[in-house]
Amino acid sequence: ILSWLSQDDDAHWFTHFIQHLLKGDMPAFESGLKEVMLKISSHHDLARDPECFYHGIVLGLTAHLLDHPNYILSSNHESAFGRYDYLILSRDPSQPCILFEFKKIKKPTTSTQKHNHLQLLLSKAASEALEQIDSNQYMTTAFTHGAIKVLQVGIAFCGKELALASKVSTKTDVSKSATLK
Repeated sequence: ILSWLSQDDDAHWFTHFIQHLLKGDMPAFESGLKEVMLKISSHHDLARDPECFYHGIVLGLTAHLLDHPNYILSSNHESAFGRYDYLILSRDPSQPCILFEFKKIKKPTTSTQKHNHLQLLLSKAASEALEQIDSNQYMTTAFTHGAIKVLQVGIAFCGKELALASKVSTKTDVSKSATLK
């Protein structure tokens, strides 16, 4: 990743890519992530544990935020009723925290299940990732640390292809939901 990003044009692109994520512009972030997957990943990288590979890609792409005074990065920590995949915790309550859940799906085996069907499966899995975040209340850690908004991001991968689903939750939304139960 570093060698790819060392070129001036790519460094400029990368800065915008990260800004899209931090500002919550998920269509632009998704487009950039698809570009990353096409340019730097190999099918050989995906052989053993693909979900860990995808998780590692996103960790690697955001690792420079470790030096940023406004963010804390946390991977695979328990929160409420489970363990989230990755959290970018903003120390600035006016900025959203970003909570990721990654899913992998198997490539459809029949030739009738072409690209469109794969995209439907990926979209469904990304939405299921958001449901997992909600049902296990993974946002609890962010809200405990003073967050007001959490951008939930579910990403489903299959080979070099992916789909992303996202939504914003507020502490008020979660409190209302808990009261209704």
